[in-house]
Amino acid sequence: DKHKFFEAATTTEYVFYLAQLYFQEASNTANGTVAQRKPLAAKTATYIQRWLRENACTNVDNHVAAASILYNLGIFDPDNTDSVLLAAALRESRRGLFMSAQPKDALYLLNLAVLTQQGNLKEATELLELLLAKDPTNKQYWPQLAASYLGLAGESKVPQQQFELNLRAILTIERAQKQG
Repeated sequence: DKHKFFEAATTTEYVFYLAQLYFQEASNTANGTVAQRKPLAAKTATYIQRWLRENACTNVDNHVAAASILYNLGIFDPDNTDSVLLAAALRESRRGLFMSAQPKDALYLLNLAVLTQQGNLKEATELLELLLAKDPTNKQYWPQLAASYLGLAGESKVPQQQFELNLRAILTIERAQKQG
């Protein structure tokens, strides 16, 4: 950076590699406790955010990698989730979704993970319905969807809405049984 030795595109690529390397080191539990690995996580966040700012032309795989890193940094400290990094992960995964006609499932799953982590059950439920429309035989989504409807029913203060959401949970279980 200091001497502008590489072209901008090459430097941007190296910044992405640095983010990945620092993320690997931060994720390695052999490097100590969460508190000891936090500086590595902070460097990862700095480099990945710089890469996102400077990278004009990205592909879907870059968005998957960036969103995954941001999500994992957001939940790096289980006692202290970082809502800013989670929001950035959601933004990147959504950008990746709009880059192709047939988005990768990893992007949907990252969206789902962030929405769940943020406690946004309404959007998570809608996304689960979409995922099940794409692949109704996926046995992992059905219990999540039923639990989401039950969670929404528990959050609701309106009796009619509680009834409808509980009914949706029951219907989800019946739909799942039809799928085997």
